[in-house]
Amino acid sequence: MTMLLHDLLDIDCAEVLYLIERSFYDQKRCESTEEYLSEIARSEIPFDDVIQIKDQDELIGIAVLMRSEDQDFWTIFVNMICRSPDFRDHAMRLCEHADNVRIVKTTGSQFMDAVIEYYSIMLV
Repeated sequence: MTMLLHDLLDIDCAEVLYLIERSFYDQKRCESTEEYLSEIARSEIPFDDVIQIKDQDELIGIAVLMRSEDQDFWTIFVNMICRSPDFRDHAMRLCEHADNVRIVKTTGSQFMDAVIEYYSIMLV
């Protein structure tokens, strides 16, 4: 199923993607985002592909291609609702260990629409 996030990030609709927070409400606190993003950044694990999601020059999200034995998938960290002060630093540190970093320019409104659509589909 093609979602707005696939279009926005220019990734194939067959690729699996997950927002790290379990619900739209959890985006308000962004506990999982802060925990996992800081853990990944500190670990210095190399990644093949990372997508920075920007509204003009503001980093509003980051997508990381995770490799697993069963299925590769994109993990998406969102920084539009809770606006973590450490988000940019952790994301930039993660990008330092990526083979391929791509930047996607969008608007906050378009990205928010894609996030809302994602959670709406997950409810069904």
